[in-house]
Amino acid sequence: MANNLDIDLTGKVVVFKQGYLTVPATEHPFLVEAGFGAKPHTMGRALLGTFLSDGEECRMEGYMVERLATAKEILAAPAHEQVLGAKLNDVLVIVDAVPVD
Repeated sequence: MANNLDIDLTGKVVVFKQGYLTVPATEHPFLVEAGFGAKPHTMGRALLGTFLSDGEECRMEGYMVERLATAKEILAAPAHEQVLGAKLNDVLVIVDAVPVD
């Protein structure tokens, strides 16, 4: 399994497990843009994307993902408009379509 959620994460915003970040994880949602770890049934684990908190582009690992970010977490991130731009509404539609446990 390439990521903990076992779904295609491409174009989705995720929250990482707190143990992998030195800052509050819920304040640093991550837009997954590519990587073998973004697909559920690939051998790789890499997630390539951008943090919505500051616009930093980086590589993370699929096993670090805890869950999909909520719309509230996405909109609270300081750089969400800069990073998502015209994709913001599409991302929020995806978030609203995901059932909450």
